[in-house]
Amino acid sequence: MILQKYQGTIAPQLIIINEKDTPEPEISKKKQVPPKMAKPVNIEVPAATDSSAINRFFSEANIKITSKSIPTSEDILFLVNAIAESLPRAESFLHVLRKSCTGDHRFCYPLKSATADERETIQKLAETMRACGVFSDILLKSTSISGTLSGSSRVMNFISGIWLELYSQQKALAVVRSFAEAKGLKHEFYCNLKAEDKSGIRHEVDLMFSVGDKVFGAEIKSGVNFFDYDKYRITAEWMHLIPDRFILLNSTLVNHSEAKCISYFYQYYISNLASFEQTLNEMLTKAFE
Repeated sequence: MILQKYQGTIAPQLIIINEKDTPEPEISKKKQVPPKMAKPVNIEVPAATDSSAINRFFSEANIKITSKSIPTSEDILFLVNAIAESLPRAESFLHVLRKSCTGDHRFCYPLKSATADERETIQKLAETMRACGVFSDILLKSTSISGTLSGSSRVMNFISGIWLELYSQQKALAVVRSFAEAKGLKHEFYCNLKAEDKSGIRHEVDLMFSVGDKVFGAEIKSGVNFFDYDKYRITAEWMHLIPDRFILLNSTLVNHSEAKCISYFYQYYISNLASFEQTLNEMLTKAFE
């Protein structure tokens, strides 16, 4: 309904519109389609890799490292080097000391059959050992050296062969570090590494080291009665270090021809104290040829 009012000749129009008469706006009956969601994309994130070549090496062989140590022997290197420098002239004297580690720890070493050079070397070593606290008592004569080895477990372990392990650690570490730096590669170095596979078989090795992605092992033996080279072949094969990634240092092996025969039979490197660094370098060099 429309109402109009006039005032004077011309009046403004007032228009009232009934809302009921107003047509409703047309609403689209078309079905609303929700926007399509993007399909999820699976992004493969590469697994984190172990930076340790030694850890990866054993992991790939399904072998677990149960323990390992970092070489720390600075406090005792003075005596270690004194013994090493006395060999092979003092080897028989060390053998007598090793035997005294059992029983009452007493020993007597005759000097009558020793050469003048051997006598001087052995007496000097005995004096150094006395100064370092190896003996409970000692009597130095021109014809013999007698006394009592200390009952300390550390002293007995040291005389029994730990001294040789400590010596080999420092020499091997120096060779490995120098070789790796020359190649521009990283290196790792551990001692007394123990490992176990899924079937429960366990082995241990005195030295384990790597240069780049190549892994090596070394075992250290002393004693004039050692000859079980097959024992270390078994360990080296289990650790996948044969051929040519394993070295055995035998302090009493002096015959080069014999060493070559042993290496041929068991497919690992073998050396004595005098040839250890050279043989270790040969093993590393061959691995990178």
